[in-house]
Amino acid sequence: MKKRNKLFSLITLILALAFPLFAHASTIEFNASDVKPGTYIVGNSMFTNDGEALTIEKIMFAITGKYYNGEIEPKMEDMLIYYKDFNNNWVSGSNGEGMAVDQTFEIEYIDDREVKGTISGGNGSEVNESTITLNEDLKWYNHAGDLQNGRLAGNYSKGIKITAPTGYTEEYLQEHASVKIDDREAMSWDEVTFGDEDIYFVYYPRFIKDKIVEHTVTVTWEKGNVQVFKIELGLVNFEDAPQGTIDGNGDVTDNTITLTGTSSWKNHDGDLQNGRLAGNYISGVRFDAPEGYTREYLLAHATVQFSDRDYSMSWNEVTFEDEDTFFVYWPRFIKDEITSHTIEIKWEDGNVQTFIINLDDGIELVDGPSGTIEGHGAEYDVDDNTITIDGDLKFNPADEDLQNGRKEGYYSKGIKFIFPEEYDLEYLKEKATVKFSDRSEEENPAWKDIMSYEEEGANYFIYWPRFDIEVGGVKEHTVTIEWEPGNVQEFKIVLGEVNFVGGPEDSVE
Repeated sequence: MKKRNKLFSLITLILALAFPLFAHASTIEFNASDVKPGTYIVGNSMFTNDGEALTIEKIMFAITGKYYNGEIEPKMEDMLIYYKDFNNNWVSGSNGEGMAVDQTFEIEYIDDREVKGTISGGNGSEVNESTITLNEDLKWYNHAGDLQNGRLAGNYSKGIKITAPTGYTEEYLQEHASVKIDDREAMSWDEVTFGDEDIYFVYYPRFIKDKIVEHTVTVTWEKGNVQVFKIELGLVNFEDAPQGTIDGNGDVTDNTITLTGTSSWKNHDGDLQNGRLAGNYISGVRFDAPEGYTREYLLAHATVQFSDRDYSMSWNEVTFEDEDTFFVYWPRFIKDEITSHTIEIKWEDGNVQTFIINLDDGIELVDGPSGTIEGHGAEYDVDDNTITIDGDLKFNPADEDLQNGRKEGYYSKGIKFIFPEEYDLEYLKEKATVKFSDRSEEENPAWKDIMSYEEEGANYFIYWPRFDIEVGGVKEHTVTIEWEPGNVQEFKIVLGEVNFVGGPEDSVE
C-alpha cells in the first residue's frame, strides 16, 4: 500500500508540474456510466483495461500532449486522475479514496485512439466539424433493390465518406462499431462497408425535394464513443424524377386534366375492368408511365390509388387487355357528391406522382334513376325523399308471421316504395338492397326477399314503420335503398302530428 501511495504521490507531482489537456473541438462527451471498469481518465485521455498499462509517459502525454494550446493557465483542481475500479466505484488516482464524478467527461483519446472521425465528400461541399453542407447537383436514380442496402428511387448526392478516428482498426470496428442512419435500424460495421472499405464507409444520401432535405448518421465507434454526423443541403439542384403523363378528352395542364364533353348515366357492370359502379361517365383518361419504365418493372413496383376507393391497386389490376406501360381509367361522377378525382401513382418506391381529374364548368351531371315514396292506405305529406306521418298510430302486438316478423309497438299505415321506371324487376332482384335504420345488418332483407310479399310483377314494396311512445324511443326511420351498386337513395319517415292509440293492455285477450 505504501508503494501504491508513493506512485500516487509521484503522479500527483507530475500533474502539478505539468499542463492539463483542456477540451476543444476534437473531444466528445463521454458518460460516466459508459466508462468500463479498470479505466483511468487523465485530462482528456481515457486509458482502458483493454489497452496497454498506464505509464508515467502516458500520463505525461495526456497532460502535456501536442494538443495543449498553452492559452489556459493550469490549476490544481484540474490535476485529477479518475479511476473506475472493477466494482464500478470511482476512486482518486492521488490517494485511492472514493470520489464523486461529473456525469460526463470531455475525452479526446481512448488509449491510443482518437475519439472523433471525419466526414468528407460531395462536390463543392462545406465541412464544419461533424456537419457537411452539400453544394452540388443531385442526380435522380431509379429503385435498385440489389444494390448495397437496397437503393430507393430519389435524388442522390455523390458519396459521403465517413472515416473512423485515428487508431481504430477494421477488426476493432467490426467487433464494436454500429451505424444508425436517420430512423433506420442500426447496422453493423460489416453491413455498411462495401468492397475495399475498411476503416471508412461511403454513404449515398437520398433526397426528395421539399420532403427529405437532411440526414443524420449516428456512429457508435465503441461503447460510449458516439458521434453524430449531419448531412445538410446548401446550394443544390434537384434533377427531375421521371414523370408520367395524363391525356384524354379535355384540357391538360401539367398533371391535371379538365374533362369536356357530355355526361351520361351508366348502370353497374361488374364484368367491366375493376367492376363499373353506376354513375355519370364522360370519357376515359389515359395514364402513361414515365419513359424508361417497362411493364415488367411496373408490375413489380407500381401501385395506383384512386380517391374514390379506400385501397390501392397493383399495376396488373389497373391495366387491361393490351395495355402495358399505360392504363385507361373511366372516372365516375355523382351530382353534388363526386365532382373530381385524385389519382396517386407510385411508379416505384420514392417516385410518387399525383394527377387530378376535374370537370369543365359546362358539364351537367345527370341524376341517377330515383324511386318515389308515398302512403299506402293513407294520405301522407311527401317532400322529395321525406314522408311525414300524421293521424293515429295504432298499437299492434308482435306477430312473427307478418312481413319480416312484426315487433310489438305503434304502427302507421303502410309506406310504399316505388322503384325507378328505368329498372326492371329482375334487374333489381339481382342488384338492389334495402337497409332499415331500426334493424341490424343481418336483419335487413334483400330486394328479392322483401318483394316476395307483394303481388307478382309489382313495382313497389310496402313497409309498416314501427314507433315508440316512450321518451327516447323510435320517432323516425331512415330507409336506404341501393338500387344497384353505385346508385343509393335515402328516404326519411318522420312523425308530424300523431296520436298513439291503445297499448299493450288492450291487446291482452
